[in-house]
Amino acid sequence: MIADNIYNDLFFSILNYFAISRCGEQIYDKDWGHKACHTGKTRIYGTNQYIEASGGWHDAGDYGRYVVPGSKTIMDLLLAYELFEKNGTINKFFDFDILSEVRFELEWFLKLQRDDGAVYHKVSCASFCGFIPPETETEELIASPVSTAATADFVGSLAYAYSFFVKKDKDFAKTLLAAAKKAQNFLDINCDIIFDNPRGISTGSYGDKNVQDERYFALCALFDATKNEEYIEKALYIRKKCKNSRYNKPLTDDFSWSSVAGYGSEILLKNESFIKDKSIIEEIKQNFLSHSKELVAKTNSNPFNVSITEFFWGSNGHLMDEVHALKVAFDISKDKNLIKAAQLQLNYILGNNPTGYCYVSGFGSKQIENPHHRQSAYYNKAMKGML
Repeated sequence: MIADNIYNDLFFSILNYFAISRCGEQIYDKDWGHKACHTGKTRIYGTNQYIEASGGWHDAGDYGRYVVPGSKTIMDLLLAYELFEKNGTINKFFDFDILSEVRFELEWFLKLQRDDGAVYHKVSCASFCGFIPPETETEELIASPVSTAATADFVGSLAYAYSFFVKKDKDFAKTLLAAAKKAQNFLDINCDIIFDNPRGISTGSYGDKNVQDERYFALCALFDATKNEEYIEKALYIRKKCKNSRYNKPLTDDFSWSSVAGYGSEILLKNESFIKDKSIIEEIKQNFLSHSKELVAKTNSNPFNVSITEFFWGSNGHLMDEVHALKVAFDISKDKNLIKAAQLQLNYILGNNPTGYCYVSGFGSKQIENPHHRQSAYYNKAMKGML
């Protein structure tokens, strides 16, 4: 019973982090409540034109709102919801409406789409603010220029979300799919627009020099939503093209914000029966299995029982993406060694590591302090549920 209560609190706190990180509305929370923030109009960079762009989640450590990492988060939450629903554990351990939270971000995404289908890369002030509460950041809000990465990630996350919402709100689902198709039309007729912070903007860039994985993910998700053969043909063309070194490096089936091909490939595996070219499915399966074999070997040989050897900015997030890859490989092979390896990574995150700290804020006998998070720094306590 004690263990169940701990997991209940852990699951809820991780998900509730998004709810209390909402932008543009008043937050009712005994510890982290505040008045509505960032409610003013947003100026389109380089113009005197304004859009209404309130909403979305604050980024991890600042109050900017970013389409690229936001789309990854939407996918992770939808896949988690799908897994909970499949296992019959929705609301068993915690009472939290994942789809309502995802919808909040999706509604903000829709505000960032131009009439031609392209999507603004992010909304933020020109520079990072100090460690202050969100409602006290009152500098001008700016929508940074459109990018292929943001537009393709927009397509992928909206198209994949379509099947979740069509059962609950058909009108909203239709809006998502129509917007995704409109954005894809822009991608089809425009060359890559690589994002870098424009002059005068110094908030998180989330730039990406190679956007073939984003284009691939977008098309795979549209195929999932529509079963239109045109989308799968274009997706497989990109995958095959990227194997030719004259064009690009091969797609890697990863799950990071900058390398999202894994989401596209996982979607294709779910649609295996609809795909005529079985060689592509076999290639994807072999990629996941080969990578998972490497991860197990690294985990077993590492004294800390983790599959990474570099500890860089965001390495815990990367470690959890590798757990995701192990989960996909397990779905393919049913090899229990993969689940064991995944559990060891989770044990590391939850405290079985050289420091003894639980790397989820608010938990463990040794809890993290002073995270790079503006509200936490201002109130001198760590918000619960952060990795």
